[in-house]
Amino acid sequence: MTVLPLAESQILALLAADASEYDIAHSVAELVASADDGERDRIAQLGRYAAEIQAARADDRRRARGLTALSETAADLAGHRNVDELLTAICRRARLLLATDVAYITLRDARRGDTYVHTTDGIVSETFRTMRLANGLGLGGLVAQTGQPEATADYTRDERLAHSRDVDRRVVTEGLRAIVAAPLTRGAEIIGVLLSGSREVRQFDPTEVALFASLATHAAIALENARLSEGSKRTLADLERAHEALQRHAHHVERVDDVYAELAGVALDGGGIDDLLQGVVRRVPGRVELHDPSGRPLSSSTSPAWSDPSAIWLQAPVLAGPDQLGLVRLRSSEDRPIATELLQRTASLIAGILLSQRAQTEAEHRHRSILLEELLAEHHTADPELHRRAVRAGIPLDRELVVLVIDLAESAKRWAWMRAVQTAQRREAVVGTVGGRIVAIEPGPDATESRAAWGTDLRGADGMAPTIGAAGDAIGAEGLRTAYRDAVRALNLLLALGRTGTSATIAELGFFGTMIGHAGANDLRVFLQRTLGPVIEYDRERGADLLTTLEAVLSQGGHLANSARTLGIHINTLYQRLERLDQILGDGWRESDRRLELHLAVRLHALEHRLERPV
Repeated sequence: MTVLPLAESQILALLAADASEYDIAHSVAELVASADDGERDRIAQLGRYAAEIQAARADDRRRARGLTALSETAADLAGHRNVDELLTAICRRARLLLATDVAYITLRDARRGDTYVHTTDGIVSETFRTMRLANGLGLGGLVAQTGQPEATADYTRDERLAHSRDVDRRVVTEGLRAIVAAPLTRGAEIIGVLLSGSREVRQFDPTEVALFASLATHAAIALENARLSEGSKRTLADLERAHEALQRHAHHVERVDDVYAELAGVALDGGGIDDLLQGVVRRVPGRVELHDPSGRPLSSSTSPAWSDPSAIWLQAPVLAGPDQLGLVRLRSSEDRPIATELLQRTASLIAGILLSQRAQTEAEHRHRSILLEELLAEHHTADPELHRRAVRAGIPLDRELVVLVIDLAESAKRWAWMRAVQTAQRREAVVGTVGGRIVAIEPGPDATESRAAWGTDLRGADGMAPTIGAAGDAIGAEGLRTAYRDAVRALNLLLALGRTGTSATIAELGFFGTMIGHAGANDLRVFLQRTLGPVIEYDRERGADLLTTLEAVLSQGGHLANSARTLGIHINTLYQRLERLDQILGDGWRESDRRLELHLAVRLHALEHRLERPV
């Protein structure tokens, strides 16, 4: 059995006792001092070996502690599924791992191409929390650019780094000196940088930098898992909302189809507009209205005892191709999407009913219009069968009748015939078209009330009333034709006088009505030829404009300056024209009686040429 020398035994005992490097060095120094000259080098060499072994043991212990801390950190981070909470936990673990004062995370801004401070732990200055770093700038910018972990013992004095006055100011404000940084990566993409620092100068050894980089790798994996988890939760929530939406839509479709099937049955069974609207409010409590294109109400229906002040009006056009037949409105407690679609389907059913009614009324219109044209024709002769047809159509020839000839405003022409039929039904009248104009015949002794009612019903969408020529006291076929002629003359005269939107009888048009309404055509021509014939002939032969000059002078009461201004000519030109009129009409034409006769002739001449239709 070999016995070790005393020095070797003591050194091994120190290693076995896990003595500190200091204790080993101190003991070896004492042994060297007490040894013989030949033993000192060997003992010193053994001491160095022992120190290296103990240093390696210390490194292993530090590495083991780091790995243990890293394992605990990975387990902690894996438990977080909220991204913001996870970033905060990463910063906290980064400080604990290397026993630093602060930790923070910068994330990449893909739109701006730089990184910005997102999450901090231990940072006290607001100016640091709002810091942004361009790629390559500072320690964080360098790591974001290269993807390699880096460390600095004293940031502001490290000339390896690209500095900027703004970033250095923020770092100094926070009091940071030593900083270590590692990239947060997702595959080959750098998504941010994890940084940790101390407020004193500190040299991070390579083992600490490697450990910190491992933490950053675990953090990036945990961050990606958290983002995937949040994405999965959002997707699941979206799927749940989509499922709920599908359920609501299915209920919506089922509800609308159920009500529509009943309403379509009403329409197919020959029901009218009123029946259809009643069907709507029977299944969908509320109020529904139908209006014509001008906004005039045509029909409505309301559920019994229904009241919902919060309900709003919904509306849908009643369309037949490009034509709008009307507007249907609904106010209901039903869910708005269901009420809206149901209203649109109701509008299509109403359009079908209105088109059917229009086809029927147009057929009746053609029949009655033919009857009226035959009955009111000038060349009509007594025909017992025609009289019987008139009576069957609702024209009592043995009673007093009112005849109305109606010229419509442009805004009232669309669907005017439908409104005319409705008015005729309400007033027990017969309506048709003769010569392109609506003609209404109804019982009554006086035309005043009749034309007022028809004027209101046939008013245009812009409020413009029709122009109506009226005549009353018509009894029998001949009296009816006479009244029709008077109504046409009254209408033509109203239009010629520019009195559109009004109504009148020939008697109400005063002198003009008497002259044009009752004087014979030959009598009127003789009067005009006698008074204005020479002037008209002069204008025609020489291309002059004396008739217009005469009309202006007469309308201005002989005031020459106003007359020249009206004609747009110089006063001397007016004098020259008046001299020619003196030559043609004689010097006495400016005297009161002759002037009145000429003024009347000028007005009648203008009206005669502006009358749109003959009787």
